[in-house]
Amino acid sequence: MGSKLNNKDLESVFGVIIESDGLNEFLAFPKRKDSLNHNWPEVNGKDIDLSNPTFEARKFTLKCVLTALGSTDQIRNDNFWSQYNGLFTELSGVGTHEIYLASIDKTFIAYYVDQQSVSKITHVDQEKKLIIKFDIIFQESDPFANIQKVYLVDQDDTFLIA
Repeated sequence: MGSKLNNKDLESVFGVIIESDGLNEFLAFPKRKDSLNHNWPEVNGKDIDLSNPTFEARKFTLKCVLTALGSTDQIRNDNFWSQYNGLFTELSGVGTHEIYLASIDKTFIAYYVDQQSVSKITHVDQEKKLIIKFDIIFQESDPFANIQKVYLVDQDDTFLIA
């Protein structure tokens, strides 16, 4: 089973393969937001409220390669423009998207932001095959929608986090 966008296989439906290093940002923890603090002149250091940590929503860059035939393939009935425009149609849909990344077996909820770094790699005339590379930028609205809560226990099986 390959990576999916809204339960549609990226490779078989859109001709998209995710590069091996194309999902590093999905593995990063969200950045912590600054806590309320005050720097009292008569006290050393800062008075920081650490009682309710909050986190920034993350941006994810998915590094992709799209391979398609430049003209209609009678067997698969697809071509470059139908795959390329089909991907954009899926990304431009209303709301958030489910992005399943097979290599890390995890689904993320995020919305489409941008496509960047588009470059044509090759066009093989005998096969009329076109290969392009690009990055798809996603952003999450809530980092905790993509981070599963884990209940930690100590060596005596006592819950540390309830």
